Amino acid sequence: MRTDTAFELVRDTHASLMWADDDNPPALADLDGMSLDALHGMVSQLQVIRQAVALLTAQVEGMIAAEIGEGGAARCGDTICRFRPRATQRIVDPKGLIDWLRDDWYQVVPVTRSTTLRKGGLAAVCEKRGIDTQTVLDTFTEWEEGVPTVSRIPIDNAPKFLQAMEDGEVRRA
Repeated sequence: MRTDTAFELVRDTHASLMWADDDNPPALADLDGMSLDALHGMVSQLQVIRQAVALLTAQVEGMIAAEIGEGGAARCGDTICRFRPRATQRIVDPKGLIDWLRDDWYQVVPVTRSTTLRKGGLAAVCEKRGIDTQTVLDTFTEWEEGVPTVSRIPIDNAPKFLQAMEDGEVRRA
């Protein structure tokens, strides 16, 4: 999905969800009487909207992170935005991992399309076999650097030195 298409979808959806009376927002009771097909169509549309929002959120957070810079922070109203690097651990030898796990694979590998591991399950299998968990992770996985993002922290929960920042101020490391 392209960014401009995602932005238009979110904007149009937001506009259609706005209601004039804040005291009486739409409720689930408003869906009573809708056919199964209509409800299913609504769920399908909501999933597309969710994907569009996730795409836009990731891109905007990446832009904020690039503006702040590594180790930096910015105050935006009552929120502190802090740079957060992102990395994921990817399985590089799935067949080797499954062969090594043998009958214990169900404790470690989620039964989904995910390429992640259940680290608690892996730790249990390693402990049972007397092997260091990090050694197994280093053998079968590698870290991939992802797009940096930001952590949004309410001003009251931020460190004191960041609370002292002026609105709109950016601190770089």
